[in-house]
Amino acid sequence: MGRRNIFSLIIGATIGTVTAMLFAPVRGRELRKKVKDEIKKGGAGVNSIGQECKKMWDEMKDTFKEITQTDEVQEVIKKGKKVLHEVKEKGDEALDKITNDVSSEFQEAKEKATQVIKKKSKQLRSKAKKVMNGTTGKK
Repeated sequence: MGRRNIFSLIIGATIGTVTAMLFAPVRGRELRKKVKDEIKKGGAGVNSIGQECKKMWDEMKDTFKEITQTDEVQEVIKKGKKVLHEVKEKGDEALDKITNDVSSEFQEAKEKATQVIKKKSKQLRSKAKKVMNGTTGKK
């Protein structure tokens, strides 16, 4: 989700919240009265809406804290942590196996390369000796 989409989401949620607060039956009536009073006093009504938003935010925070402290949610969190730990262990085991496999494959490749290099080196020395002997034999 891009920044523009997130910004649009926040703006939409804010507009929706303010609209809901203004059109809610009881609290909406109280908020509309506060906004009207604030406007009559020369304000824009923003303070009343801001205060109401803060109250709602505080209530939501308190509700969220209460919900997350229930035994059911704590059990879910505990199980989630256990599953996460198991996944991490299996991931670590898989990584160790891959590392060992790659290491042994690398070691085999290194040994084969060393054998090929030794063989080619021996062949080159042999050819060099023949060339040297052929050159010294012609003098």
